[in-house]
Amino acid sequence: VDTSRLYLSGMSGGGIFSFQLVQNIPNTFDAFAVVSGNLPQNLGRLPAVPFMYVHGTDDFLYPGRDGLYYAEKTIEQISEINACNGNVNEASLSDINVKDKSTVTRIDFDCSTPIVYYRVNGGGHHWPGATFDANLFYSKPLGPFNQDLDTNEAIWQFCAPFRRE
Repeated sequence: VDTSRLYLSGMSGGGIFSFQLVQNIPNTFDAFAVVSGNLPQNLGRLPAVPFMYVHGTDDFLYPGRDGLYYAEKTIEQISEINACNGNVNEASLSDINVKDKSTVTRIDFDCSTPIVYYRVNGGGHHWPGATFDANLFYSKPLGPFNQDLDTNEAIWQFCAPFRRE
C-alpha cells in the first residue's frame, strides 16, 4: 500500500460513513468521494480534504432526510470548510445515452482545497456508469440509471493527484 496516497469513497450509507471517517480519523485521507450520500447534520466540522461529490437530482436522498442535509446543502457546507470563494465553473457532459433520461453537469468550485460536484440531472440512487442497474436488485424504484458518467474513472482522475509529501 502506498501510504502517501490514501483515498476514500462510498455510496449511499457508505458515503455517509465516508464523511464520518474523514471527521473521526483526520489527516488520514488525501481525497475522498461520495456518491448518493448526504452529510449528517450532527456530524460537526470536517477537516478540509479534497472532495468529489456525485448525486442524482431524482435520488430519494437528494432532498435529505432524518438527520441528513439535502445534497446542495452538503456541497454548501463542504464549500465553506474547503474555503471556496463562490466562483464555480459548470460544464455539461456529453449525453452519450439519451435513453437513460438523465444528464450530468460537472461543477468545479474555486477553493483552497478542491471540490468537484457531478450533479446527475434526473439521475436516481445509482453509481453512474456501473455495469449493472441496481433497479434489478432492489424492491423499490431507485430512479433513472445514468450512463453518461464513468464514476470509477472520474473518482480516480480526481483523487490521483493528491498525495502526502
